[in-house]
Amino acid sequence: MAKSANSYVTSKFERAKKVIQVLLDHGFQAMLVGGCVRDRLLGIEPKDYDVATDAVPTEVERVFSGRPYKTLRTGFEHGTLTVVLNHDLIEITTLRADVETDGRRAKVVFGHDFQDDSARRDFTINAMYEDIHGKIFDFFDGQKHLKEKKLLFVGDPKTRIKEDYLRILRFFRFQIRLGFQTDQKTLKALAELKDGLSSISHERILSEVTQIFSCQHTAHSYEDFWKTGVWAVVFKPFMASNEGIFKDLRSSVAQVSQFPISETEQFVAKLSVMILHTGYGESLDRWRESVLFEKLKDFKLSKAQIKKIIMSVLGLQHLKEIRATTSAALNFINTCETFGGQDSFKLYFFPFWSGVITELKAFLPEQEALDHLYKTEKTYGFRRKAKLPVSGHDLIKIFSLESHESLGDILDFLKETYYDGVWVKPSEAIDLLKSTKKFPYLG
Repeated sequence: MAKSANSYVTSKFERAKKVIQVLLDHGFQAMLVGGCVRDRLLGIEPKDYDVATDAVPTEVERVFSGRPYKTLRTGFEHGTLTVVLNHDLIEITTLRADVETDGRRAKVVFGHDFQDDSARRDFTINAMYEDIHGKIFDFFDGQKHLKEKKLLFVGDPKTRIKEDYLRILRFFRFQIRLGFQTDQKTLKALAELKDGLSSISHERILSEVTQIFSCQHTAHSYEDFWKTGVWAVVFKPFMASNEGIFKDLRSSVAQVSQFPISETEQFVAKLSVMILHTGYGESLDRWRESVLFEKLKDFKLSKAQIKKIIMSVLGLQHLKEIRATTSAALNFINTCETFGGQDSFKLYFFPFWSGVITELKAFLPEQEALDHLYKTEKTYGFRRKAKLPVSGHDLIKIFSLESHESLGDILDFLKETYYDGVWVKPSEAIDLLKSTKKFPYLG
């Protein structure tokens, strides 16, 4: 209990200590709590510092009412305020004890005992406190479990889960992130209570799943997530009855961690692989844009995520249909960036599809088409990014067009031929239009 945390002495840590000292100076108890204590013991720099105190929210607000402090009522009714000091946010929560829970939220009473507060927390490694001198207060063997690389609930796992079913996903988030093991009692509780996730909002589930899928993992990392059946509950809209071409869905999703794409794209990429898995398992036509859009919308993804996933899935399916022309390739890349944003072909779609094709170990036409896209963009991408040298207004003026009905077709033709390098200067475009049989009325 008296061990000191491995010190990450940063400015944010010093400000958290200053907040604690202010509370102590006003006669209250206060210590660091939860994830910041865990990470300091692991030698990891905490992203945030949380403080537990016996001061009630109104007292915390009064103590930090003047400069240089500012308070935000981020969870006032639940006992939480955020203190702002030099742009750092330090969350302060009053010691609590649960009096009633329904699997989604808890009714709490404020208390004065750190052990009672510890008893209501989720995991033993998150239930430790550190005082201003670095002394650790550990009531449930959190330090021991950190050394043993074990993730265990505080007390009875079923009781903890029933208090808040989202703890099922929080368990896997920490297990996968830290690479920790657990015991059979915990796995049994997770499997038996997994359907309780149906009472949790899509938004809260999505937040946890995004974090689970947003860092590098191995296939083994997902073992318990899969075996307990929690995976199937969470991703039910995208699951199919057979294994498809991918021999092992867990392995395929984990493999995405090795793709050269940013960490922020990992969730989108892994969900796309899961959807491709079920699509290839039954039929290339299984996933249509409208079907995918509805399922992803129900999953409460953002519009940007939905668009990128749809292009990830449907784009791979249509790669081999791309004609071996410069214009077809550049137009396809334009479509990628319409769905995924500027430079998304280079930064996301190309490395994603390359990785998926390698993982599938099949579909050579797609690989050949992808190579063609990459070479075309590298050599002629400047044409795609350039403004077309001839505008619709120019055409109306030059050809005295009275109707604009065919203007779009003419501009599409000019764009295709410009992409293919048929013309460069405006005068060359006009000569081409006059000579083509496609628009005889311009001759």
